[in-house]
Amino acid sequence: MDVYWRGRNLRNHTNIAATDLDEFAHMLTPGDLPGISGGTGGSTLESSSFAALAGDVLTLDFNFLTTDGAGFTDFMFIQMIDEADAVVATLANANTSGQFAQAVPALGGTPPPAISAGVTLSPTTAVFDGVLTGPIGVCVLTDGCVGGGQTFGPSKFGGGNGGSTGFVTSSFTITADGDYRLLFVVQDVNNRLFPSGLAIDNIRLTRPVTTP
Repeated sequence: MDVYWRGRNLRNHTNIAATDLDEFAHMLTPGDLPGISGGTGGSTLESSSFAALAGDVLTLDFNFLTTDGAGFTDFMFIQMIDEADAVVATLANANTSGQFAQAVPALGGTPPPAISAGVTLSPTTAVFDGVLTGPIGVCVLTDGCVGGGQTFGPSKFGGGNGGSTGFVTSSFTITADGDYRLLFVVQDVNNRLFPSGLAIDNIRLTRPVTTP
């Protein structure tokens, strides 16, 4: 279920592209969009519509990256919405709260929407690895710009580890037949400096096999 692979079928997107090797999609702050959920501004992407049945399992992999922190708690979240734009489930969130604090799920700082009941994460928590990550895509800020691409980490503003959380898998069992879309948001907080990013991969929709 690659609803936006290589940038296909995207709406309302900013600063998003596949990598040169088309391994995953990504989106970066600062972006061009206004603040969402208490953020200062960033980027968002909305998938094309897909049909699902009750009992189908939606699974995706996400990776939050940052160089920001210390009162500038950039954040991300992923939601499944229905055709009326109502939120069905918040599938993932993360932020850049403390120096060595948990990044996934989000803690403290400006809170993105809470992860919904019924969503499972694997691993259940994640922290920034303190490793220089990138370059990814094209530079959005001069800070961390290497070879025309954006890098993250190894540290973050105010001290502590930056870099990448590594890919985390989110799974959710859909409870009703319908047409749905996925919303991905990454936001700066309090300024538009020191970028954060969200990498997205391996979106799939599976239908459990029933035994007669």
